[in-house]
Amino acid sequence: MENKAVKKINHGIFNMKQFGLLLLFVFLASVSGQTIAQQKLQVVEKIIEKDISGDKVEAIKIVCEKADVTIKGWNQDYIKFTLKVTARQENKEVASRELSYIKYAITHQDGIVEFRNRFDFPDEATYIKSALSVLYDIKVPFRVLVQLEGRYSNIELTDLTHEVDGTFEFGNVKLNKLSGQVKIISDYTDVIGHDINATFFCRSNNASIYLENLRGSYRINSTFGKLVMLPKNILSDLKISANRTAIDISIGDFEDYSYSLSTDHGVIDIKHESYAQQIITTDKSQYFQSKRKVGKPLIKIFTSYNKITLNK
Repeated sequence: MENKAVKKINHGIFNMKQFGLLLLFVFLASVSGQTIAQQKLQVVEKIIEKDISGDKVEAIKIVCEKADVTIKGWNQDYIKFTLKVTARQENKEVASRELSYIKYAITHQDGIVEFRNRFDFPDEATYIKSALSVLYDIKVPFRVLVQLEGRYSNIELTDLTHEVDGTFEFGNVKLNKLSGQVKIISDYTDVIGHDINATFFCRSNNASIYLENLRGSYRINSTFGKLVMLPKNILSDLKISANRTAIDISIGDFEDYSYSLSTDHGVIDIKHESYAQQIITTDKSQYFQSKRKVGKPLIKIFTSYNKITLNK
């Protein structure tokens, strides 16, 4: 009886060892397979570089699709343009063929330089086997107007001092050190901005807007979104009209501004206790209005079905 029990236990131990070795083998095979697959991955790319004199250029326009775009102002009087298109696939022939699906063009007419790309897939291509990518890197003279149309793209704008006019769908936008005039139309595109001193207008839909370290004048219309502002400086004025959008602003010294705040089916939360007591509440709305103060800029905000928060 003891021998049978010992054999049974030993057999169980043997099976556990076999099972453990099997798991190790599967893991190593998987890692090895991934390594081989990575080694076999082929990269086909094309780089287009162009310098364009800025003497007669009044504006540049970028029309991009499924691209990563970096645009930066500089103190040179010419445009430096780099476009890199890439296809990654195990089969180099397939990658080369599918790289040709990325179309691009550069035109210069009537003082406007235009860069654009698009994807043109043939009818017989039921699906794309390669990972395709498009990268723009553009440096522009400070004085030119920058116009953008972006779809499914990630766009970063830095050190632009004249005028920016952008329309974006389904992507992300970063704004760094902008001045002059800025106009942003955003549909399903989140916007993050730092160090902005501008006459700023933004209309957004289904987007989050985050703006920090601000000067200047701001007009923002938002639907189904979220707006966070941390000015850190006194603004010239701020007007926000929103629908189903949460608004969160850190204003600093409450006495620096005059106020007109209202909500429809929403609430107002003022983190300055003495002023919070002055909020008027009705069945469906809340209001807060301070007496206009000479020389004090106005913060005027309306939102519906959401909250206005004024932080210290």
